[in-house]
Amino acid sequence: MPTLARLRALTSLRYFRQHQAQWILALVGVATGVAAVVAVGLARESVQQAFEASRIALSGAATHTIVAGQGSLDRSAYASLRRTAGYVPMAPRIRAQVTGPDGMPWTLSGIDVVREAPFARAGSGADDGPAFPTADWFAGSPLVIVPAGTAPVGDTLRFTVGGEEIAATVAADYRVDAPGTLRVLLADIGTVARWLNRPGELDAIDVIAAAGDLEALQDALPAGARLEPVERATGGLTRAFDLNLTALSLLTALVGAFIVFNTFSFLVLQRRDLFALEHRLGVPLRSQRRQILLEALGTGIVGSGIGLAAGIALGEVTLRITRRTVSNLYFDVSGAALEIDPRVLLAGFMVGIAACVGAALWPARQVGSAERRRSGSAGWLLLVLTAGLAAGITLLVTPTGLPGALLGVFLTALAYAALGAPLLSRVTEPVVRAFPLQGIPLLGLSLRRLPRAVDRMLPAATALTLAVATVVGVATMIDSFRATVDDWLRQSLTADYYVATDGAPLDGSLPDQLRATAAIEAVSRFATSPARLGTIETELTAADLPAAGYAGFTLQTGTIDDLRARFDGEAVAVVSEALARRSGLGPGDSLTVETGRGEVTATVAAIASDYRAGTGRVTMSWQSVERQLGALSLGSMGLYAAPGATIPDVEAALLGALNGRPDLRLSDTTNIRALSLSIFDQTFEITRALQWIAAIVALVGLTGSLLALQLDRRRELRLLEALGMTAGERRRALRIEALLIGAVTCIFALPLGLLLAWALTAVINLRAFGWSLAPDFAGPALALGPVVALLGAWIAGGIAGRFESLADGGTS
Repeated sequence: MPTLARLRALTSLRYFRQHQAQWILALVGVATGVAAVVAVGLARESVQQAFEASRIALSGAATHTIVAGQGSLDRSAYASLRRTAGYVPMAPRIRAQVTGPDGMPWTLSGIDVVREAPFARAGSGADDGPAFPTADWFAGSPLVIVPAGTAPVGDTLRFTVGGEEIAATVAADYRVDAPGTLRVLLADIGTVARWLNRPGELDAIDVIAAAGDLEALQDALPAGARLEPVERATGGLTRAFDLNLTALSLLTALVGAFIVFNTFSFLVLQRRDLFALEHRLGVPLRSQRRQILLEALGTGIVGSGIGLAAGIALGEVTLRITRRTVSNLYFDVSGAALEIDPRVLLAGFMVGIAACVGAALWPARQVGSAERRRSGSAGWLLLVLTAGLAAGITLLVTPTGLPGALLGVFLTALAYAALGAPLLSRVTEPVVRAFPLQGIPLLGLSLRRLPRAVDRMLPAATALTLAVATVVGVATMIDSFRATVDDWLRQSLTADYYVATDGAPLDGSLPDQLRATAAIEAVSRFATSPARLGTIETELTAADLPAAGYAGFTLQTGTIDDLRARFDGEAVAVVSEALARRSGLGPGDSLTVETGRGEVTATVAAIASDYRAGTGRVTMSWQSVERQLGALSLGSMGLYAAPGATIPDVEAALLGALNGRPDLRLSDTTNIRALSLSIFDQTFEITRALQWIAAIVALVGLTGSLLALQLDRRRELRLLEALGMTAGERRRALRIEALLIGAVTCIFALPLGLLLAWALTAVINLRAFGWSLAPDFAGPALALGPVVALLGAWIAGGIAGRFESLADGGTS
């Protein structure tokens, strides 16, 4: 038996040597899957580590932070806390976004260096030796502490605060321990308050509080302030980021496993006749099946090793995309470097091996099965797939929650593709008969062989169907989402300009000053504060709107006229769709939101679409909120230009009214919309990349299928060669055949793509985020399906033709 085992091992090695192209494609499949898993995993872990390191560097040892319920804290609140709870380490701070010396956004942080030592955060280790100008620092001189390498100590550093250039002297530098501190400038808190024109104001007070200190601190808080754990400010962002990238990693792993399954299955299926002969000669089925699994294991080890190296290289590209998206949406991790995590490498390696062995289980089980038994199994398989398709659609159309919807998408796609592939051969045969084939021998040859080719290429047809459907579905979802957000931005941004600040409230007299200018016709006022609706974290926005401002509500219930008639006089609220779905609120229901300054009650007047990030918001009139909470601090404004006013007129009026507030940010509607859509596009860069991973699935699978088909046709090919057909003509025939298979498969894939598009937009997004999206089935995304199918088939046919002699063991 050992001799027989060695002979069979040599047979396997000889088979792989003679069919190098097939084995190479199997390795490509394994390596591609492992590389995708490793790349996304390394990028995820690298950004996560940078995220946490930056958070720790900026918050240091702080355990809690004290913030205002709305607007900013008064500096007297800090003095009061020092008197009543001075035993607790605390440090005030002011932060603002500025334009740094490189033209990029920087964070300007005002600190009290006397109180910073216990917090051990970025800047605490600044050089405070003899060269440090201590007297000038406390005297209010324009001094800054910069990240190491930004500028030499003593040099002048120029940055822009709200359009005003500040020239400051570099007093010291600090070691950069985290990517999030690469663009952080530190200055004395009094100096920063003067630069921002915010005397007597604080953004927050950081504290280091033990469990026994919390109750005393809570009692000592000034009216309207609240005490929050440090993790609360960034924990939600961390969890959202982690959830998104985890989902992306699992999706990529699924795509990689499918590549492995598709390519390796052919290596097993091609030798089914050989295994049948071995069994007749006395080789046990158990031994044959073990041989298949050992081959799969060896292929998995080699392919996974290649995939690890490729994954590390691909991880750099994935990290660049990921950190740009995270920096725009969550936190500055632009300096994050790729961290090689052994756990990610081990996970990717095990995924490759498990996928290879798993891909071989079903073909190994089929070795030695009688045709009659396979036919009976096919009937059961058809029944199971039909039940899976029905179950998937049922999960999509019934309220089963997000996990049920995701399972429904998976079952629907897999069952549809598996059911549709066998129909291809039955559809292609009458199509072939309908073609007039006289006078076109090459095309006629390809067409006549097509039904049998499709029948032998069902796994590849299934792969191509899924790939095309995925491309169409994801692209349609992204285009539909983008169009919906664009329409919402156009409607909601009713003003011509918007004015906001980086935390400090605006001067309450600004609206009247601007209305008095000839260039401004109307002004809207907004005050937004964190709030809680039951157990749901949300936001309360108080809005004072002119007549034109009401058009900014994209109402799903009620009318604008009814809302306008009730908005100012009654305690009514407009609830965002996402919050309404999470809380179960509807028009006419009563709600109570808790803010840092007290509770606000209202009646739900309407539900409105809102695609901003977060858990939703409650919008009430300025007057209604003031009646319940008292005077509000102005957070932002919308400015409506007067008829006939030119852009220079409006800008001149704004600059005159806003003089003395360098921290204010002025944006026109066009720029806000363009920036929002730009961030949207960056957010979906990785998702778009997954479409092309799906295209790679189709390319690899179809190429392997065509090579396997050529192996089955060796006798036919040699006969055609003897009759005078050249190698070039054989390759052209193979390419035509691949194109026809791609075209027919695309016809089956498009309905699935449209179904996936509907599921992703109308079901998944709704259950995941509470957003209603209208699928756009007329967009250019539909054209991607035929492009992927035909272009992939053309490339696969060309590759298979080039490797024809290699696939045939060098004999053709």
